[in-house]
Amino acid sequence: MTGIILWFFKLKVPDRVYQWVLLTHAFAFVVISVMFLLHFYLRTLHPTFDESLSSMLDGKVSTTYALKHYSKWYKR
Repeated sequence: MTGIILWFFKLKVPDRVYQWVLLTHAFAFVVISVMFLLHFYLRTLHPTFDESLSSMLDGKVSTTYALKHYSKWYKR
């Protein structure tokens, strides 16, 4: 939404509103960039991501993963 305002309505909104939209747009860019880098790291470099993803998709984990991450649940 902020990009649309910056692109199409630059001359139609008051300067004060434009400055807030610009600040919000920059803040959103930083947040999205950090989240992208975090997810990129988790997918490419994190050693247990594949097992974590499969546990979210089908609910199954190996016994070693369950013992390491959910020891109380595994022991029950």
